[in-house]
Amino acid sequence: RHHYKIMYCPKAGVTKQVIFFVANSKTRKTKPQEKEVSAIFWADEEKALDMLTHESDKKVVRWAYKIHY
Repeated sequence: RHHYKIMYCPKAGVTKQVIFFVANSKTRKTKPQEKEVSAIFWADEEKALDMLTHESDKKVVRWAYKIHY
């Protein structure tokens, strides 16, 4: 499986589905989509897990490292 789906309700009456994909990058250069992303940076699994507070987000990181490495 090369994608991971989550669904959540940010407010009453609204349900969102987010699909995550694992990809490789040829460079560490990034260009955020300004209206959607406030910052982009590279982090190893341990650092990423330490930064996250929601278990659902941590599951995505664990899944990505399992798939990719």
